[in-house]
Amino acid sequence: MEKSINKNINLALRYLLAISVATLCAVALPQIFHAFGVFAGMGGKFGQMFLPMYLPVLILAIKTNAIVGVIAGVSSPIVSYAISGMPTASMLPLIIIELICFGFFAGLLSKTKINVFSKLLIIQVVSRVLRIAATLILSCFISDITITATAALSGIILAIPGYILQLLVVPYFVNTKHFDI
Repeated sequence: MEKSINKNINLALRYLLAISVATLCAVALPQIFHAFGVFAGMGGKFGQMFLPMYLPVLILAIKTNAIVGVIAGVSSPIVSYAISGMPTASMLPLIIIELICFGFFAGLLSKTKINVFSKLLIIQVVSRVLRIAATLILSCFISDITITATAALSGIILAIPGYILQLLVVPYFVNTKHFDI
């Protein structure tokens, strides 16, 4: 019994450390991409294009489970906003919702036999659809949030480089043993 309790505490501490590292990376990566965007004359568009905050959440959730993914999905944008003011206050609820979806669905799919590329495609589609639905719902309550079909489509098109980046980067970190939790 005691051995089981110690094992659970050890696992919880490893998950807490992994969530902390993922959150730190999810705060730092957008800053790096923002700096490159400013240097390239595109400002904050690099973050919207490459979705750097999503990478650590996806990797962590696929390597662990849905609960850990959801916690990282909630903590990452909140800590980032508290430290840097990014994402903006009007976008924060939407980013939280989408990262919760990314973390939840990545965690749900973590133990399935589906290959990591297929998992990512499922996660990307479901999460973007849920973000658009959340945007529609929130736009009824928050005046800063509006959406049109054109805006939703342009947001998806703008994020294509980020989806490709996820397909290139996430499998490496998921499949390597150096990052086991």
